[in-house]
Order: sequence, then structure tokens, then C-alpha cells
Amino acid sequence: MFVNNSGNKKSFVFGNIAHFLVVYEASIPNSKFPPQQGLDSFQLMKKGNQWLITSIVNEVSSPWNPLPKNLFE
Repeated sequence: MFVNNSGNKKSFVFGNIAHFLVVYEASIPNSKFPPQQGLDSFQLMKKGNQWLITSIVNEVSSPWNPLPKNLFE
């Protein structure tokens, strides 16, 4: 079991397509490892009255690959 907390979010919608970026922090309760931060990227398409997820991509941040400071400007 793990805990996933969402942070900043940004969405772009154009017609029947959408793209969502979500900063997250994931952790395992009582783990010796520190929480992990990263970015989730969701792409969706609208079909009728429903939004369908077409892809999910995830990138974990690190000291050599930090989240961009201007990500949500």
C-alpha cells in the first residue's frame, strides 16, 4: 500500500482533446525510504459525453532531474 498526494495541477483543453499535468508525492507508510516526488501526464479524448484516458506517463524527480520551477506559470 502507498499514499499518493496530488499537488499543483494544470490542464489544457482544445476541442475533443485534453492534457493534464499533476505534481505528486508518493510514500509508503512506515517505510525507511523518503517520499518520492514526480509529475504525472494524462492525455484524454472526448467521445460522446465521456472523457477517455488515452495515455498516462510518469516521470520521477531527482536531484539531477528536478521538477521545473516554472512548470505552472
